[in-house]
Amino acid sequence: MKKYKQKSISEVPCEVSGEMVKVENLINDVQVPNFADRLETNEDLKEFILNLLDSVLQHEVSYKGGYLNFWRDKECKSPKDEIEIHPYLCNTLDNYCKTKGVNLSREVKEANGNVDIEFSYTNRDNRILKVCVEVKKAHHSSVKTAITTQLPAYMKSAGTQSGIYLVVWFKNDSFKKPTQHNSLNELQEAIEKNNCDKSNISVKIINCCRDVSPSKI
Repeated sequence: MKKYKQKSISEVPCEVSGEMVKVENLINDVQVPNFADRLETNEDLKEFILNLLDSVLQHEVSYKGGYLNFWRDKECKSPKDEIEIHPYLCNTLDNYCKTKGVNLSREVKEANGNVDIEFSYTNRDNRILKVCVEVKKAHHSSVKTAITTQLPAYMKSAGTQSGIYLVVWFKNDSFKKPTQHNSLNELQEAIEKNNCDKSNISVKIINCCRDVSPSKI
């Protein structure tokens, strides 16, 4: 993108819609705050990952067509299983992690099971920082209570106090689950009520529903 900026080109056509997009906006889209320069604790690493989930993953899903990787169909009627969305989650985040020296691993053996995603980083004192991430669909039968079982066990086995409970929200006009919660905020509040370790475990919900195109507003 910077090559366009250097050539004084202010706008380029979007590869998907054909609409003209400002180069400056595209450059800003891929710039991530350099939190990795000050990763000293597990909490620092967790905050770095949470930032990536917001600034990279949710942005890709909402504005770059990434939502399609969560569905079996373009109409968004049939969501994929959790294990099927892991590759997209990891590939999207891994490119940014590598540039900061953060290692991302899938299905790591911990506590007689597999933690969905494990992030690790060696700080300036040569201490290995770790964060475990458990992924759950918003309509999973135990989405509100699983935060008290699997994730804490994985964290203990990995030797870390930091974890992220990552929930994927599918509910839209074509897919009505979870039926007991009308919004992401409602579900987040319900999960947080069962989170007995709020200082160490963060709940993050990713909305993988298709956004309304600006041209249709």
